[in-house]
Parts: sequence; structure tokens; C-alpha cells
Amino acid sequence: MKKILYCCTLSLCLLLFSGCGQKTLKCNLFNDYKGDITTDRTVIFTFKGDSLSKLNYITKASFSEDYVSAKDSLISSISDVPYKDFNGVSTSLKNEESSFEHKLNINYSKLSDDEKKQISIVNFEKNYEEIKNEFVQKGFTCE
Repeated sequence: MKKILYCCTLSLCLLLFSGCGQKTLKCNLFNDYKGDITTDRTVIFTFKGDSLSKLNYITKASFSEDYVSAKDSLISSISDVPYKDFNGVSTSLKNEESSFEHKLNINYSKLSDDEKKQISIVNFEKNYEEIKNEFVQKGFTCE
């Protein structure tokens, strides 16, 4: 009887910790503007079943000495999104002398219906394959 209880408990733990029914899609786009500015954008989508539940968008940029002055303008355009104060949305910025890393995290389940409509990065009603195809068409490499 102890062996059966142990096996059931172990199976339940494996299901809980393996993210049962959860899958991720990682898309990346790297641009090098003649060595003056490089950008690396990574979007990680988390799905429960076939529905999008979370999105993590990471933007990294590096600037040559001649283009460091453009950094603040780019940071401002990335950071000044209208939905940054929504419940379920968090942002962080690591700003260095000639580079930065901006992270945007969105938990879809915490957004109101109106807030969901205001986020233009992706249509949260699309499924895994539709989002993958959309980002591949935008030039991202997705796996």
C-alpha cells in the first residue's frame, strides 16, 4: 500500500512540476546596423493549452561611441508604452553607458478585457501556430 501511495504522490509531483499543459515559444530577432547600433529582441510566449497566458519581451541594444546619444531616445520610445501601469504588466530597465536591456512582462490573466485590447504587441486571442507564423513573418526566428 505504501508503494502505491508513493507512486501516486511521485506521479502527481511530476505532473505539477513539469508544467503539464504548458508550452513556450521563443522568438528572436537580431539586427546589426553597420556596427553602430545592434539590437537583440527576444519574445518568450507561454501557453496554457493553446491559449497565450504570458509574454516576456526582452530588448537589448548596444551603441558605438558615435551613436550613444541615440540611446536615450530609443529607451524612451521602448519604455513609454501606455500599458506599463496595467495590473499584470511589469517592466525593468538596465541602463549602461553604451547599452541597455529592457524587459517587459505581461501576465494575460491579470488584464481586464479593455487592457487586453490596448496591447498591440500580439493579439492574445491567437493560438500558438498563429503567433509563431506572425512573428516569423516579422523576421523573427522562432523555436
